[in-house]
Amino acid sequence: MDDIEKGYWVIANQKHLAEFKEDATNRDEFEATIIAGKAGLFLAQIRGHGRVPFDKAVRLARKVQIPKIMLADSILPQLRRATAGRIDYDESAKRGITEIEEHIDTESTLFKVTGVLHSNLGPTDTDLGSLETLSYTATLPRGESEAKTKLVTLGMNEEQATTCLAVQGDFELVKVFKHYGLMEPVLFNEYIWRYEPTKLAHALSQLEPEQKQTIEAIIEMCQGHQGHPAEAFSDYQAVLDLADSVGLLDIVEVKSSDGVQKEFIFTPHLRSEENPTALSNDLLGDIKLFLASMGFGETYSKISRLGGIDREKTINFVEKLIREGEAGDATAIGIDYIMLEERGIVRVEPTRTPPGTRYKMVLLRPEVGRLAVRAIKAASTLERRGILPLSGFQTKTLREGRYFTDVEGGRIRRDPYARLPKEAQESRNYYIKKLRGEL
Repeated sequence: MDDIEKGYWVIANQKHLAEFKEDATNRDEFEATIIAGKAGLFLAQIRGHGRVPFDKAVRLARKVQIPKIMLADSILPQLRRATAGRIDYDESAKRGITEIEEHIDTESTLFKVTGVLHSNLGPTDTDLGSLETLSYTATLPRGESEAKTKLVTLGMNEEQATTCLAVQGDFELVKVFKHYGLMEPVLFNEYIWRYEPTKLAHALSQLEPEQKQTIEAIIEMCQGHQGHPAEAFSDYQAVLDLADSVGLLDIVEVKSSDGVQKEFIFTPHLRSEENPTALSNDLLGDIKLFLASMGFGETYSKISRLGGIDREKTINFVEKLIREGEAGDATAIGIDYIMLEERGIVRVEPTRTPPGTRYKMVLLRPEVGRLAVRAIKAASTLERRGILPLSGFQTKTLREGRYFTDVEGGRIRRDPYARLPKEAQESRNYYIKKLRGEL
């Protein structure tokens, strides 16, 4: 496994492990993955910024559970070594680090850096074995004995391999499918089961005819309009929840700075590359978040709506954003796209237009905009060939099946044991001003 693929699986595992309590038994076996995965997600937030004020980097780092002290004393020094200078900072001043400079030009570079950092952190055998098993089962589901033999060929003894698979199973980093007709349990990676269209048919065969027709209609609509408002299907909420839970659909939540929350539907593993590969399924969720944010502006903005009947206004806006690097002059831009700011995909800046409450959007990651606008145009059958909204399913996943494709933020809300602080509008405004460097 090369560093790019390793980094990909590290981030996938960390997004999954974030679902579990910090004191969960054996979670410490994945310490290297947790740290490197957080670092990779942090890189995803600052990539494209060039130079990032340290205060802003701290706020972005906290979004992926990296506290300020950990960022300054551990993550940044480790990243500087792992990137050979692509991440750098000046700490000569008495105030400490004041600015970070990044040169992470592609997503592949981001994954490679994450993989190198993981190796530098001295991962445990279980941690390494987990990544290898994910890779091994990403092309084809494997029998338990096959997976164990694979780990043995990589240097583990039988006992270590058995323990590794058991710990992975505890955290569901691989899925285990048991059936009376099988000679042994089958291990599979959620990604391959989602890629295989025949598994989708298997899932639908378990549903009532009316449920099947409804889900198929929703999938068909979302293939042509990724990021479709979930409210459009409010009469079918039970069916929508079922489709979401088994992985037939992904639901992304968007929240504006004035506290409005809305959900948007995608087909799982949206791909937007012309030549998609196994590692090109929007793992970081940037494209989904961009599309959902545009959908929010089209449908729910309280001030000025983006888009038209054929979404031509949205396409024109995004294409101008890509072409000129900035677009817009509206009050709504300062309110409706806060999650794109938090993710580091855009920067929102005030314009000089009176009365001083209008903003423009500056695009920091052009590739996200380019892939998103292609997805918006994907209603055309010819264009859709380059965007493969493939779905799949395995009967074992009849509960939460959104670990790998979730956009950050929605996960906590769905956790029945998690508590979020109350969010007064004043505190939200304070956070936004800090994010934009206005304080």
